[in-house]
Amino acid sequence: MLINSGSDNLFKAIINSKEFEQTLIDAASPTYIISGSGIGLFKSQMTNMFVSVPRGVTVCPIDDMTQLFTYCNLGQDILMIPTDEIIDCGWN
Repeated sequence: MLINSGSDNLFKAIINSKEFEQTLIDAASPTYIISGSGIGLFKSQMTNMFVSVPRGVTVCPIDDMTQLFTYCNLGQDILMIPTDEIIDCGWN
């Protein structure tokens, strides 16, 4: 396999840069799941309807989780989920 040494050096420089490291640190976040088992019904902000979501799936909160409900990204949708039903699983 032929590797362009110029591209390889550029790639190594990007990987080893402090800016790249800070970008990875900023992008890191703990894992959150919806508590319980079975199916949950949560309001979709995209369709303004309730959607069924299997509990135990990973969600990405986009709020600070200090309110009664938290907006979470799940796939291509934004769901309004009760904050007490969101479990922080830690840094996995």
